[in-house]
Amino acid sequence: MLLLNKFRIFFGINIFLIIILFVLIPGISEYNRQNKVKEKDILDYKKNSSILILDEYDNLTKSSTREKYFEGAAYLKQGAKKRIAFIRDLKSNKIFKIELFHPQSLMMIRFGKGDKLKVVVNSDELKKKGTIEDPIIALRYTIDGDMNNNVSDEKYNYNVKEYLTYKDYKPINEASFLFILKMFWVIVTIIGFSTTTGILIKKGYINKQGNFEPNGPNVNLKK
Repeated sequence: MLLLNKFRIFFGINIFLIIILFVLIPGISEYNRQNKVKEKDILDYKKNSSILILDEYDNLTKSSTREKYFEGAAYLKQGAKKRIAFIRDLKSNKIFKIELFHPQSLMMIRFGKGDKLKVVVNSDELKKKGTIEDPIIALRYTIDGDMNNNVSDEKYNYNVKEYLTYKDYKPINEASFLFILKMFWVIVTIIGFSTTTGILIKKGYINKQGNFEPNGPNVNLKK
């Protein structure tokens, strides 16, 4: 087998491994995550939720901001951001966090001082500490009494699905380290392949036809 062909096979295997490590495995993992939450899970979450009225509160987020909730590649999850706002209930001194998932993240969360704020909160959320680090999550809100005016039923269902899907998702430093390690391996492989091939060609161990010359370049000795 020609030496160049061996190099090409080696390079092809590396490309194949890249596809598996960076495309197939993350893709399958994300597909399974996105299909884990079923309709029943959404209905159970909504069934165990109730409306809370916050008539005395501080808006801790002066202008609603966006937060990324998935750190993977864009081809795995489009628009992985959510619009958020922090509110401190002055009666209980607990902090609530309104979350609106993409594409609602493009909308502003609007309410002002004096507005009677109504939020929909799941009973499990009320067990939280109600701090900035562990806020009580609200996936629906209104300031005028009609929930559909701010977050419709369809958008609320979507918020619940996204929240249940990604609430336990936490990007870890090890994942970033492995990604850097893989990329380093890829770069070294490509550079090694290119450099080795170039040296062999320059020294004449591979001729123009791509054949390997085991004894080095052909030299015509004068008698």
